[in-house]
Amino acid sequence: MTNEMSKSDRDNLLRIAKMRERVAKSGLAEAGAQLLADLDKQLDTSYSFDSDEIWKEALRAAEQVVKEAQAKVKERSRALGIPERFAPGIYMGWGRCGEQAAKVVLGGSPKRSGAWRQIY
Repeated sequence: MTNEMSKSDRDNLLRIAKMRERVAKSGLAEAGAQLLADLDKQLDTSYSFDSDEIWKEALRAAEQVVKEAQAKVKERSRALGIPERFAPGIYMGWGRCGEQAAKVVLGGSPKRSGAWRQIY
C-alpha cells in the first residue's frame, strides 16, 4: 500500500477544509452579532433605586448620613464666616446607569457609537 495522497484526495481535503472554514467564520459572525446585541441591551439598561428593596434601603441610609454630614459642614461654614450661598456642601444621588452614563456626562460617547462599531 502506498502512503502517497492522490491529487483527487488532496483536492477533496482542501475542499472540506474550506467548507469548515466558512462554517467557522459564519459561527463567529453570529457570535459577534449576539455579543453586540447583549452589549446594546446592557448599555440601554438603567436601574431605579426603588426597583429593589435593598437598594431603596441603602439609599435611605446614605441620604441620612449625608444629611447629618451636611449639617456639620453647614455649622462649620457658619463658624468660619462663610456666607451660606458660598458654603461648600455634600451632595449625593442615585446613579441609574454605570459606565455608559459617565461616558456621556464626561463628554465621551457610549461604546455603542458608530466609531466604536467601526472596529468590527
